[in-house]
Amino acid sequence: MKKISIIAIIILFATACKKEEIALTNPGLDVPEFVGNFNRTYKIVGSNFIATYKIDTNKIEYSNEGNGPGNASYTILFDSYNETDKRWIGHTEDFKYYLIFFKNITATSIDLYKQKVSDPNEAQNTPIPADDNDKNYGWNTYYKI
Repeated sequence: MKKISIIAIIILFATACKKEEIALTNPGLDVPEFVGNFNRTYKIVGSNFIATYKIDTNKIEYSNEGNGPGNASYTILFDSYNETDKRWIGHTEDFKYYLIFFKNITATSIDLYKQKVSDPNEAQNTPIPADDNDKNYGWNTYYKI
């Protein structure tokens, strides 16, 4: 009986360790295949701006630079990515959540739609925006740099 208890404890310990190893693996295993730097140039009230996305497997660095108000720069840390609908969810260091959809991915460009969301649950349940959706600045094409 003592041998069976010791074997059961060893099996339980080994199983618990194995589960912990799985939990500690890189959460970015399902990552976008389109990592790289992308930007677009646009005008607002006569001022030129450049929006840039530096897409990596564990974060997206966003910057918007130009003449006039509207300059911004922040990093969105990776939470999850769904390859089926190209849905990337992340948060900033101060826990502002973003949902980014990707489509029309080529070697030289990508279409991107970004919106701020209240939490990851909202991000998971937001439908893919229609092609003519103009909320959150709509879908825009960014070119690889």
